[in-house]
Amino acid sequence: AADVLVTKAGPGTIAEAASVGLPVLLTSYLPGQEEGNVDFVVDNGFGAYVRDSDPEGVASRVADWLEDDGKDGTLGELSRRATEAGRPDAAEDIVRAIGRSVARWKEINDMNEEHQRAARDLYRGKGGAAKDKDKDKHKE
Repeated sequence: AADVLVTKAGPGTIAEAASVGLPVLLTSYLPGQEEGNVDFVVDNGFGAYVRDSDPEGVASRVADWLEDDGKDGTLGELSRRATEAGRPDAAEDIVRAIGRSVARWKEINDMNEEHQRAARDLYRGKGGAAKDKDKDKHKE
């Protein structure tokens, strides 16, 4: 078990840490690709960012967190916030969202097929009300 995770800002690692309530100290990120992950951790209050080029700063931050390791202390609060930010059921949520999207697409596609069929029938002269209206027009 670990009290703190020191890592780069990889999304999978952050997600796993948050899902188990593990505070995160980020030390690097890939520009453009992982910058938002640093913001996510810091803004949600379950970690911090200290450059890996500052090993004393990294050590100092971890030491500060570990010194106040009571349930209501810094580490406990970081852990609570990590748990709040974590989404342990994220994969299932994604599958459900995809399922809803596919069902809606099928519903729309089926409606489009019905409308296309009705338009073809109307064009070919099989269109009930429209066909009858045309007949009445020619009677005059």
